[in-house]
Amino acid sequence: MDTARKDDSDKLSASFIWLNITQFLGALNDNVFKLLIVFYLITVQGQSNAGVISAIAGAVFVIPFLIFSALSGVLADRISKQRIIVIVKALEVGVMLIGTLAFFAGSTPGLYAVLFLMASQSAFFAPSKYGIVPEIVRKDQLITANGYLESFTYLAVIMGTALAPFLAQLMTLHYERVAMVCVAVAAVGLVSCLKIQKTMPAGSSDRASLIFFKDIWKTMTHIRQDSYLFMAVLGAAYFMFVGAFVQINIIPYGIEVLKLTQEQSGY
Repeated sequence: MDTARKDDSDKLSASFIWLNITQFLGALNDNVFKLLIVFYLITVQGQSNAGVISAIAGAVFVIPFLIFSALSGVLADRISKQRIIVIVKALEVGVMLIGTLAFFAGSTPGLYAVLFLMASQSAFFAPSKYGIVPEIVRKDQLITANGYLESFTYLAVIMGTALAPFLAQLMTLHYERVAMVCVAVAAVGLVSCLKIQKTMPAGSSDRASLIFFKDIWKTMTHIRQDSYLFMAVLGAAYFMFVGAFVQINIIPYGIEVLKLTQEQSGY
């Protein structure tokens, strides 16, 4: 009987499970849609432009995180994190719908704009995703919860990277149809986030600067005071940099060197 009680007490909350499902679907969608855009543009502009297309797509996807990370962090400390998550996931559905229309229209600027919007909503989602964890699990469960969150995030990245070429081939390169699948995934993510318990605002009065580099410098200066934290941040940043660099460059490498199609390079 005591063992049963202990097992129950060790379980992570239902809210955390729904949070993990929500962020998994979001990360999956990000990677599927990003690669769909790259595949489509290579098909339209030619394989000789694969390197340029991949580089532009990578830059467009990263820029919102630089611009909005500080602001999103401030908002997460001023507004209920659960509320931010719901708003962001609703925006994701809208962005996926716009992306579907961009595929139907065959608009290259429109697709790059959608990629920027998609990365922007992810940038606003991230601080609340991590910040809400201490509010929905016990303190002694934080390490376990963060481990699950990170594991499922990278699982979603891996699956999304493989799923994009699979769906593109399955639907015979009708990218607008695959985009509609992404709309459905975003809608499921919106439903799942509604299951997360409501949380109270942290009540911070901090403000973000319009000059985002100023906030980044201020944050890094503060982190630098703790050498262990600083090294952990540098290590995580380096890991993400290498992963993103390899992921985006494998496609032109596969096309130009291995003589594969963009979908085969995606695998």
